[in-house]
Amino acid sequence: SRPLAQGRGADQLILRARRMAQFAASSAAQSAHFEGNPDHSFMAWNLLDGVLSEGFKPFIIPLAGLIAGGIMMQFPKIATVGKLVLYFGSQSFMNIYMGWVMRTSVTVAAGTTLPDGSILEENLTGCPAGFALTAMQQVISFLVFCLFFCSVYFFPQYRYMPKKLNDTFEVFCVIVFGCVFALNIALNNFSLGYISIAVNLIIRSCLPLSTFLSQQGLALFKLYPFKPCRAKEIILMLIGVICAGVFTVARLMGSQAAHPDKHSESSNMLLGVFMCIASLLCGSLNLALAGVLGETKLNVYDTVAYMA
Repeated sequence: SRPLAQGRGADQLILRARRMAQFAASSAAQSAHFEGNPDHSFMAWNLLDGVLSEGFKPFIIPLAGLIAGGIMMQFPKIATVGKLVLYFGSQSFMNIYMGWVMRTSVTVAAGTTLPDGSILEENLTGCPAGFALTAMQQVISFLVFCLFFCSVYFFPQYRYMPKKLNDTFEVFCVIVFGCVFALNIALNNFSLGYISIAVNLIIRSCLPLSTFLSQQGLALFKLYPFKPCRAKEIILMLIGVICAGVFTVARLMGSQAAHPDKHSESSNMLLGVFMCIASLLCGSLNLALAGVLGETKLNVYDTVAYMA
């Protein structure tokens, strides 16, 4: 009976060890779930995994916004809301796309043999060519406009001719408008190579206050009518800018704390923040100058033609 009891005791020990191993495995899975690992969460059973690639998933919401906005604009009662949804979809799509190109796309995969014979241990991601990309976008825009101009030129009822600029002031406004427009896009693309889309969008959410200041500055030179200063609006915009600043500083401090030995990462992020702020200022001046060009009776096609 003693050997039998010893055998039962050994079986119980083995059973307890198995239970402890199962508990440890479930705890590890739970921990991974709360750390955001999609392999241990409901995302592992996402029905879209078998249909959509990882690169396409971030574009689902912007595309849905574009489709929903286009449909809503067909109904006059909700056309204004549809424009906002369409704007949200287009802006989100372009920011996510440029962030993927500039920061997260795999340029050279890990395991690639380099010319010196060494093997790359980590993926090289991103394509830090913000200004070159912007130049290519502007060239493509110009070619598309030329195609449009030539296609409607032979039809008198649809023919388009740019409005003639009458004086030096209008020429100056168009040149400055084109420069700040290109700088807005180029600096924004450049910043996306060093900061995340979240930080980029938080900083660019300060656009209303910077645009208001740009309009008031142009009004001092009698280039734009003065806008009324309402205390509540100014206070709300200031609160938004302060919150954006706190968030950005927190991200910078978090990056420094996470990588204390890598000063280059925090300095690169700081560079991206400064470039994003510069892009924001150019964007606000761009919007203010758009109002000035509107006063000179330049329509959308005229503005695109002269900017191209």
